[in-house]
Amino acid sequence: MTHGWGGTRADREPLAELYASNGYVVLTYDSRGFGDSGGEVGVDGPNEVGDAQELISWLADRESVRTDGEDDPRVGMDGYSYGAGIQLVTAIEDDRPDVLVPRWGWHDLRFSNDPNRVLKWAWFYGLYLSGMENGTLNEDFLALSEEAVESQNAGEDLREFWRSRSPVGQLGAIDVPTLLISGWDDRLFTPNEAFANYRGLADAGTEARLLMYDYGHDFVEFSEEGPETQTEYADRAALAWMDDHLRDE
Repeated sequence: MTHGWGGTRADREPLAELYASNGYVVLTYDSRGFGDSGGEVGVDGPNEVGDAQELISWLADRESVRTDGEDDPRVGMDGYSYGAGIQLVTAIEDDRPDVLVPRWGWHDLRFSNDPNRVLKWAWFYGLYLSGMENGTLNEDFLALSEEAVESQNAGEDLREFWRSRSPVGQLGAIDVPTLLISGWDDRLFTPNEAFANYRGLADAGTEARLLMYDYGHDFVEFSEEGPETQTEYADRAALAWMDDHLRDE
């Protein structure tokens, strides 16, 4: 698992401890360009996919990790937001992941950031600042983002960049059991994106489930149960999903 935008692997420690306490080997890592990782942030692009593939291969060489064949560990992926996006784009390119749990993920970054060609300025500018402060952004992406910051409009090149970093139109390539978790009140990656990912997987015949709760990027709760209760429920569901698809018994 890896972290959300602007974060580090340390953010995933509580979730890592949950899995480890239930018998799993857990690998967390700083995504390219963030934390202690080198390189430039490519927004879950080809370099980030290559990193994930290298880490899967690294796991296959660990004595503590069960394998299903040469260079093929028994492995699941879990993560929020930026750490959700990498799961889907990796599974499109690599058939070795055995189960996915993308939480608060996107379907099409053009819709996420620029619905009806109206830039979601507060979100976009906040993410831009976070990326600049906490990471080393890819030069091309940085130039496109700076142009959008100045004009407060997303150009066609930036929209095409967002499309290339999205699973839209490619979900049919994923045949990995996938538990999608999303927030009803998430204003960055809205429920429509979770529904689109679910339909894309289900229509392709992939085993998929969708768990919705009152949480997400906005950290707003509307139910009588607090966010801790709902997060605990989602974590138990994720653990059960892993158990069902990774454990022999």
